Amino acid sequence: MWINLFIFLTSVLCAWSLTFNNGGYENIVVGISERNKEPSNCTEFFQKLEESFHQASAKLHIGTKSRASFRSATIIIPRKWQCLKTVDSSAETNWADAKYKITDINQVVTVQPKLCGKPAETSMLSFKLFAAQSTSDIGNVLVKEWLKLRYGVYDQHGFPNDPVYPLQENLTTECNRESIDNRMLQCDGYSTNCSIIPLMVKTGFLPCSSSPLKPTKHSVLCGRRSVDEMVFSSDDLRNSFKTELSNLTFKYVKPALPRFILALDASAEMNQKDQWKFLRVASRRFIRQDLPNGTEIALLTFSSSVRTITGSIVALSSEKTRDWIGAKIPEYPDKHLNKCLECVVKESIKLFEKDGGSAAGNVLFLVTSGTTSRNEINTATVLAKQKKMKISVIAYTKDFEHQEYMAKETGGIVYSVSSGNSVQLETLVSLGDALLALMQFHLTGTPGSNHLPYLVHKAEYKDSSSEHFVNGTFFLDPSLGRNTHFALYFTSRDHPNIKNLWLTSPEGVVYEGRDEAYFSALYFSTLANIETPGLWKYAFEREPQKHQSHFVKVTSRPRLAKETITARLLSFDRKTPLNTSSEPIILYVEVKVGDMAIRDARVAVIVNYGGDQNMEIALSDNGSGDPDITAGDGIYSRYFVPPLSGPAQYSLTIVVDHNDGRAFTSRATGQTTLKNNDIGISPCCGSQIVVPLDDREYLPAFTRIITCPSLTVIEGPPNTRDIIPPNRIADLRIFVKEEEELVNMHWTSPGDDYDHGSASQYDLRYTSIIEEIYDPDLFDLLPVIPLPSVPKMAGIASNFSFHFNSYDTVFYFVLRAVDESDNYNEISNLVTVYMPSPPTTESNEIVTPRQIVLIPRSPQKLSYIAIAGIAAGGCVAITLMLIVACFVVIKNKKNKLNYNNNKTLAEVSIYSEEGKGPNTQPEKLLVTHQKSEKPIQPTQPVHWTATQLLQEHERRNSFARNIDNFKNFEPQYGAQPTAFVHYPAPAERYDLGGGSSPNSYNSNQSDGPMLPPPYERDYQGSKLPPPTFPKPALRAISYANPSLQGSFASLASDKKRRNVTQV
Repeated sequence: MWINLFIFLTSVLCAWSLTFNNGGYENIVVGISERNKEPSNCTEFFQKLEESFHQASAKLHIGTKSRASFRSATIIIPRKWQCLKTVDSSAETNWADAKYKITDINQVVTVQPKLCGKPAETSMLSFKLFAAQSTSDIGNVLVKEWLKLRYGVYDQHGFPNDPVYPLQENLTTECNRESIDNRMLQCDGYSTNCSIIPLMVKTGFLPCSSSPLKPTKHSVLCGRRSVDEMVFSSDDLRNSFKTELSNLTFKYVKPALPRFILALDASAEMNQKDQWKFLRVASRRFIRQDLPNGTEIALLTFSSSVRTITGSIVALSSEKTRDWIGAKIPEYPDKHLNKCLECVVKESIKLFEKDGGSAAGNVLFLVTSGTTSRNEINTATVLAKQKKMKISVIAYTKDFEHQEYMAKETGGIVYSVSSGNSVQLETLVSLGDALLALMQFHLTGTPGSNHLPYLVHKAEYKDSSSEHFVNGTFFLDPSLGRNTHFALYFTSRDHPNIKNLWLTSPEGVVYEGRDEAYFSALYFSTLANIETPGLWKYAFEREPQKHQSHFVKVTSRPRLAKETITARLLSFDRKTPLNTSSEPIILYVEVKVGDMAIRDARVAVIVNYGGDQNMEIALSDNGSGDPDITAGDGIYSRYFVPPLSGPAQYSLTIVVDHNDGRAFTSRATGQTTLKNNDIGISPCCGSQIVVPLDDREYLPAFTRIITCPSLTVIEGPPNTRDIIPPNRIADLRIFVKEEEELVNMHWTSPGDDYDHGSASQYDLRYTSIIEEIYDPDLFDLLPVIPLPSVPKMAGIASNFSFHFNSYDTVFYFVLRAVDESDNYNEISNLVTVYMPSPPTTESNEIVTPRQIVLIPRSPQKLSYIAIAGIAAGGCVAITLMLIVACFVVIKNKKNKLNYNNNKTLAEVSIYSEEGKGPNTQPEKLLVTHQKSEKPIQPTQPVHWTATQLLQEHERRNSFARNIDNFKNFEPQYGAQPTAFVHYPAPAERYDLGGGSSPNSYNSNQSDGPMLPPPYERDYQGSKLPPPTFPKPALRAISYANPSLQGSFASLASDKKRRNVTQV
């Protein structure tokens, strides 16, 4: 469409990651959680694990028509398990790399935050699964979840009490229309009884396109594309051929901490704009404060040659060692302009392999100005990939495409740091953030992850001679409090412009004074020992008439016995630099405590661009289907629309907090409270994960700030025209109230540019022929029901109610949003409406008002006058009949000009969706629909008394139809959706640097469920004809009971047709 993007984040494609070669998947990583206790029958457990994967490989081979199977797998076992004595420790693979994770949850939960066709993140398997199930059943689980992990398909069954993907009585395939009992599918296709192949043996996936009439997760999110189509059109199998079943091999490892080399660019180019000064200060802080105890690191500087400052790799075992390494950083850079990047890679490999070591899985941190040629980058990349060494880069440049390529190919990430006199303090702080983020990236999922510091507060205070006293606050949650470090940064050692510093604990204890031990690192600390959880307050006094900005940063490490709160930006998982000319950018942020999802947190991404411009994007976990797939899974998402039309770089920062006490997790282990059908394999997850109130554990006040890799957009959206459509409506729901002939629709409002802003109008279409919806030529000809209200802001719950009196025919409705430039996205999920005819009175005879008594008379001869009168009366009658016939013929001809012969009229009464009653001028709309194929049965008349007819007239013209009297009318509310998903409140604006006010992408939030508007039957202004009086049926009259005077009983009539009245 309009964006070309280079980015790679938490999951990257590198030389030794999961690959598919010649029909075999290699290096499938399976992780066993450290929380799992070592089984007493450890050998039997691993035998069952291996046999289950052999079963899965065989089933995958059959299901893919001999085109794919498993070839090799790496099993990561807990460090405390001792049953396997020959397991080596390795830094190549860790818990974060695992596609299958065996943990202590009670379900199978595959994390699928992305749209149809995008691979899932990981599959969480219950440890109990391997104790309670047979290897064949476990193999069914593994291969089914593999389809999600690799091919991006979804479940093809319903979920209990799910408003978007409900349980269905049966499912059908369009190839053979075979009915499949959904009670079998509730086991998720894991057990033997769930076999519905040929595509995937006993996995619960349908081999052909699932009908859109059945709202399964796959059919709603993937349209009519079947699992079969998506699997065989994937990158793996599109051009594949039949192969033999692979001989699956296993490798067992225990995770180990990677070793690091910090290589600093000391060329003369780094002497500009104090770049070396700030790099030296930030590196010393990184070594002295941020790296965990026991970390093994070496320090290099390079220009035209390489100098090993530390001599070898050194373990950070004491404060003395940290200070010694920090002091070894040269005060000034070299005078050489050239730099030898290939030399740095060769020296790093030499250091890692010293004394029999290996470079595999270890990390080179490269900080450089970025002016290296592509040829040298290619040479260095090849060397690193051969040794499986990872390279992550901090680039002092806006043009870092070459360095980005090297990092991506070796399994690292890249950050861009701005430099210049106008942003000196920001450069210093950004360098520290980038170094911390590099370490977090490479230590996540390793044994050292519990020792990482987390950034809990960051604020910039601009220079101002009028602000002598500055105040701020930060939260310290109970999971943190170890080695908490408060830093107040300044630019100049000669004039720090800070007279005094105060810190107040949650108990109200005030600590006054500043710690100058870090003066050489350009910041002051506090004299307080920051450990107590709660709200801390700080204040500092500036010297008057001094102009200097200040930055405050607070980091803290987890308490050893606590699982801390983490957040991460999920990757885009691209094999090549991401080219989004055909798809937009979607941001996904996962928030967890341990392995438990955090719901209702406040999550925002702060986007910095142009040096001093900030834009805030509030993310949501609302399960709307586009872009957020599942509500309550702890993954928050939103589209990102670059604000600049030309090439630009964007720095992303995640800010997460407790949302004013609303954030919670589940007390029970697992992702949801659905009842288990079998141990460890209960179904999860539909459109939402519901945690009952009794199982919720609300979290104390917390804040997390995460620096993300740099994002490069080569070409943004054009500023001359709008080409960005609203996002797709994927959670359309229908509630039909038959007794009121009311249809109530609910959905999550889309935006103007994807899920930002609000759309211009809605396009609601319907038909009784489903093929017309999916035929582009016929779709535009479908009748449209206009929605009178202005669309709400993106992310807000919306609803629309209307009367629908077309009976006994199934109609199919779809909805889409249109912006002011007539851009629109795909149609919504399909919903159906069936309105049965109102009940009628049934009788088999006609009751006369009185018994007819026949009195015989003698015959009399008619006179000539009588005969003439009869003849005249007959002529008059014939004339009247001819006039009526002509009138009917003319009227029918006019109707044929306006309506097709195959169309019938349907009345739709439209009401306001704001919940404040009907519109001041109720809109009456005539729409047409296809006739039912059901033949029309002859209808007998219904005979009502005058009193009954008068009562019906009064009901149709009640006071509710009088707008002047409607102000006193008490509204009634219709059917409510079965569940309401809370949309997070807009995130607060976090001051993370920059001089201008941030642009906001915050969406308005709903205060609660959107109630349907009041509704009433509306007849005024209707085009329906008034009641008519049909002629009596030509049948013998039976005399009835004379006591029933003044009324007629109904003739036998069709129950499914509305009767007409007759007096």
